[in-house]
Amino acid sequence: MKKAVWIPIVVAVVAAGILAAVFLPGILRDNRTQSLMQQGEEAEYIGDYDTALACYSQILESIPDHAEALSRTAAIRRINGNRAMEEGRFDLAVEEFEKLVALSESEDSLYLLAQSYAACGDKDNTLRVVSDLSEKYGTEPETVIGELFDIQTELEPTCRESGIVLYRSRLGNGSFQDSVPPTGEHCWEEGVLTVSPTCVEEGTLLYTCSLCGETRTESVPPTGVHSFAETVTREATCSEEGIRTKICSVCSLEITETIPPTGKHTWKETVTKKPTCAEEGTKSKECTVCGKIEKVSISPTGNHQWKETVLEKPTCAKAGVLLKTCSVCGLEQKETLPVTEDHAWAETVTRNPTCADPGEKTVSCPVCGKSYKESIPATGNHSWKETVTRQPDCSHEGLKTLTCSVCGKVEQTALPPTGTHSFGEWKVSIPATVSAEGLRKRTCSVCGYEETQSIPKTPASGSLQELPSTSYYGYTCLKKKGANYVNAYLAIVDCVSRMGEEADIRDFNIPKTDAGLLFECLERDYPQFFWLEKKYGYRFTTDGYLTAFSPSYLCSSAEKKQLQSRFDQAVETLLSGLGSNMSAYELALEIHERIVNGARYDSSLNAPFTHTAYGNLVNKTSVCEGYSKGFQYLMYRCGICATIVTGTANGSPHAWNVVWLDGVPYEVDCTFDDPVLSSGESSPTHEYFCQTTAYLESTGRQMDSTYLPRVVCSNTKLNYYVQNKTSVSLTASSLAEVFLRYSGSAVSIEVLLDRSYSMSAIAAFLDSSIDEIVGERFTSSPTGYSYLYSLSNSGRVLKLNVK
Repeated sequence: MKKAVWIPIVVAVVAAGILAAVFLPGILRDNRTQSLMQQGEEAEYIGDYDTALACYSQILESIPDHAEALSRTAAIRRINGNRAMEEGRFDLAVEEFEKLVALSESEDSLYLLAQSYAACGDKDNTLRVVSDLSEKYGTEPETVIGELFDIQTELEPTCRESGIVLYRSRLGNGSFQDSVPPTGEHCWEEGVLTVSPTCVEEGTLLYTCSLCGETRTESVPPTGVHSFAETVTREATCSEEGIRTKICSVCSLEITETIPPTGKHTWKETVTKKPTCAEEGTKSKECTVCGKIEKVSISPTGNHQWKETVLEKPTCAKAGVLLKTCSVCGLEQKETLPVTEDHAWAETVTRNPTCADPGEKTVSCPVCGKSYKESIPATGNHSWKETVTRQPDCSHEGLKTLTCSVCGKVEQTALPPTGTHSFGEWKVSIPATVSAEGLRKRTCSVCGYEETQSIPKTPASGSLQELPSTSYYGYTCLKKKGANYVNAYLAIVDCVSRMGEEADIRDFNIPKTDAGLLFECLERDYPQFFWLEKKYGYRFTTDGYLTAFSPSYLCSSAEKKQLQSRFDQAVETLLSGLGSNMSAYELALEIHERIVNGARYDSSLNAPFTHTAYGNLVNKTSVCEGYSKGFQYLMYRCGICATIVTGTANGSPHAWNVVWLDGVPYEVDCTFDDPVLSSGESSPTHEYFCQTTAYLESTGRQMDSTYLPRVVCSNTKLNYYVQNKTSVSLTASSLAEVFLRYSGSAVSIEVLLDRSYSMSAIAAFLDSSIDEIVGERFTSSPTGYSYLYSLSNSGRVLKLNVK
């Protein structure tokens, strides 16, 4: 009984164990996968992507092709990669997108991977992924590269040299450079005729590449035009042919031609019968060459030889008769002479006129009896008796009474002030010193008017002597027009110097059309009047002569006093160290250096006093007019004459200077010697220091001369580059010769080139020639050498620094 029961139980237990061993692992694995998926989804829902990836990775370890785990892992990799890109962690983005591509390669995943490589600046991997996109999905590589990068050409390729292109990622800071092959396209200059063609032989044109120097030739076809020398072996006559021989001086071709008869006889004429006023004449013509004879009739002249006889003279009442008889043919003609209008007038005054009442006269002709009466106008010439009822003085009008002794009319006229003050002696109120002007005063004893006058500074030993105002350019030009112009000009100068409202110039008879001349002379002569505005007014008489001139000012009188102190201090600082022991050239060059290196150009065009010497010398900021006025006034203080020149530079309004050194005029342009290059840097030069007018015109200057004569500068003796012997051609030997004049561990030269060059041409030249230029002194240095260079805006001045 026990044995029968036990056996089935054992069998059942064994069977159950076998079933568990077969089916239990699968059941447990499904349950674990579902649990991991649930945990991953929950972690993904709350944004814990690391936990979610860990769950999905465990599933994929046991089930590599689990579709949902693969899909969710890929989605998280995409999210992580995009987030890393947004945060700028591009290395992490590369890692995530590489894993994304490994899980699920697609066009989109490959594009994201290419973006991350580009952001890191990984050129090779970027190009590899772009190539995969092209091969697998047919995308255009150029399109993808253009979307990934901003592409910028760093160096243009030339015919022989490669260029450089910079690829900068649009998403990150990653970038890399790539080379661009040479174009192979030469930049041929205009052909030079090396062999001229003749009538039978070809010529040769030589073309040179301006970039690499390679040359090529082309043939020029023969001209076909012979250079004939003609010889007439027999001259043609009026009836016979001539012979002409032509021989080409180049190819010796000989041609013989006939010269047709001229048909022009050389007549010798003989008058056989002279014509008269009524009858024909005859003449015989014989050719002195061929003997031909012709007879020709001569027409009657029709010109009668009249003899005139007045039978009856005409009068104002009756016509006359004229008889005309021809002395050749006897023809007679009578003509009527018209009645004359010349009456024999006789006048009789019937009532004499006075100063106020008209008179009367009778006019009659005794020949024809015609008569009429005429009024004689009042003479208007009063017989005045003058009485001075109030005497004028220096500042008050007087009064004069006029009474006519004929008609009793009375008139009164004002007597102008005499204008002549009764001044006392000058009294010094502020003594002059070496550093400051003094002041003296005198007073009119009649009206109390007070006149002030500055006392020049006391010159120190060896100090500079200021140029007198009588040597100013505008003043010297006005002297040629006469004393009235000079006196009117001085009255205006006095008014502006004390900031007066109006200058009285009624006594100088200046036409109103010359108001502009007076103002231009004032403005160009006195750069120290920095308070003067560029506008003015004037009053004039009905017949067009100026009576008063009204200047305008940039500031008030009180402000001017404060500004004057700053201006004087700035001028003394700029003149410090200069002395009468220096030549005019040395003084002008030093002032040029101090202005060019001390001021900057006002690109805004609206800085305070930007058009004045104050803006340039005090504020250190001005436009070209401020540069010019600052230089002019400092030249005055050095005893050197200078003026301003106005016109245009490359079409824009511009101002510069003419300065007289040792009596010779030179052009000076401080503004263009203080340029801002295309790179934005300032590189002062001496290109326009003591230049000629022709040179300035060649660089785009056009000068105007509205009122004052234009000064033409042609002397080059004191030109900066002539003085320093640095005007050269662009050759290695020429520049090396300049270098030989310098010593030391560093050399800086500034040269004026023979023509304009581009920066690329200068760079190419220095790249190939710098070793020859600097010579053994630098090339043999154990540490090598370096050099910097700049080119002026005109392309003519090269500055080269080597150390």
